Amino acid sequence: MIVMTNLIIVLTVATIVCTLPFLAGYFYRKDLVTIRTVHTGAGDKHTFRDDSSNIRITPFDTFYSKGKKVSLKGYDVRIAEGDWMAARDIGKGDILFIRRFEEGEKKNMNPGDILFIRKEKYGRLFYKISEFHHLDKEGRAITFYYRNDNQRIDSSSPHCMAKIDGIVEKRFENKL
Repeated sequence: MIVMTNLIIVLTVATIVCTLPFLAGYFYRKDLVTIRTVHTGAGDKHTFRDDSSNIRITPFDTFYSKGKKVSLKGYDVRIAEGDWMAARDIGKGDILFIRRFEEGEKKNMNPGDILFIRKEKYGRLFYKISEFHHLDKEGRAITFYYRNDNQRIDSSSPHCMAKIDGIVEKRFENKL
């Protein structure tokens, strides 16, 4: 009787020990978010691609802003490519949480907001970020970015409001 009880205990423990890695792996991979790139600064310096980075966020990754946990829901998560926004503390590899505008939503932008702008060049779609300055007479966004020495550079052309898809709301330094 004791042998049978010990056998049941050993089998139960073995089952639990063997099952836990599979369950952990399942939940680790379950809700992966692949981070795509976003360009900073001048469009002529980029490769004009909207790549997936080699970084993925899992349910076990946590982000905190001002002491509160930030949920991934409602954000387009991107990784900064380039150092053209260093004056705004956005550097290469930083993880950006972008709030996309809803269809038909009024795009309220304030000077200093970092805009998420859809661009197309050579038939390829990519996104870039630039700092909002003001609207011109035609209602287009005048933006700028920064050189590595923090000197402000005006963007070469205004951006149509239809191409502004969101605003960067949070930045996290990539420590990977």
